[in-house]
Amino acid sequence: MTKPAYLENFSNPSLARKRASYIREITVSNLEKHLKDFETNFSKKGGHLIWCATYDDAQNEIIRLAEKFSLKKFNLSAKATSKLPQSLPGKLENLGLEIISKKNPISEEKRVLSISEAAFLIAESGNAIITGEALNFFAAGQASILIADINKVIPSGKDLPLFLDFFSSPEKPLPFQMLSGPLSPTQRLIVILVDGGKTDLLPDPLKRQLVSCIDCMQCVSVCPINLTEQIQFPVKSITTPDNVIQHPVYSCTLCGNCTLACPVKIDLQTLLIMKRKDVFSAESKKKHVLTKIFRFTMLKTNIANRIGGKLKKLLLRYLIKETWGKRGGIPDSTPRSFNQLWKVVNNYSTKKL
Repeated sequence: MTKPAYLENFSNPSLARKRASYIREITVSNLEKHLKDFETNFSKKGGHLIWCATYDDAQNEIIRLAEKFSLKKFNLSAKATSKLPQSLPGKLENLGLEIISKKNPISEEKRVLSISEAAFLIAESGNAIITGEALNFFAAGQASILIADINKVIPSGKDLPLFLDFFSSPEKPLPFQMLSGPLSPTQRLIVILVDGGKTDLLPDPLKRQLVSCIDCMQCVSVCPINLTEQIQFPVKSITTPDNVIQHPVYSCTLCGNCTLACPVKIDLQTLLIMKRKDVFSAESKKKHVLTKIFRFTMLKTNIANRIGGKLKKLLLRYLIKETWGKRGGIPDSTPRSFNQLWKVVNNYSTKKL
């Protein structure tokens, strides 16, 4: 297993993970209170908070704000792009806004809309934390929008250094900025808070662990599936709807690296196993019936021996075609079963096979 880079930031990584896990558990248990505290304190400092149920709603709010403020240009950070619908840039361009080059996101021109992502929101102070590339995008905009999931809130600024250390290594510290309000009297600072289905996870004792996720991507960095297929495992596979054809959760090797790497100790391996169970339950009843028939037939030697190898292969291909996908062909089934071959080799029966 590749060791997460953040381990070198702590003299006792195990204790740091226990502390982070405890803080996140307490935060999730009092999530509504912390979000309301952030809204109150953030508004006092001149910021504006917008609540949205989905990222599609967030896109609609961004378009509404662009029209309201008569903005001419916009820029969009990579992290915000990965969260918001891919149609957003096109819709903003249809409004007459010109996109600013990603290589030069800072513009001195007025009426610029800057869209980036908040790394954390501090409830007790109403401050927003931005990191990495979001620093440049934030400084560029007259109207600056920060996208944040509801689980990005943390109770106190005293906890911030601990969580920031999970994003960096001694060789590459993570740059960040704490925003206590708009940078100038003419700038509008707006945080769009997105639920994204996270409140639906809270009643389930196991799935509510996902609300503790801090999006550090450490689980992604150690996942062997990401190294081969470039799929963001495991959290995205867990949150993918159950009825998706060729569900990505079946690609998981259940190696457990993600659970060992998670800074806040989310039991991702168990969640992946439960997800497979949910996906299987969501599949069609017809397929379940065929699977039971196939299993019954294969366990009955007399029946199985009467079915040719080609027919067995066709039945198996039909049953697993959605999960097997295009990753490889199904191996051929032998014309004779092991039971039949054993009888021939050992002269068990004189019956012609």
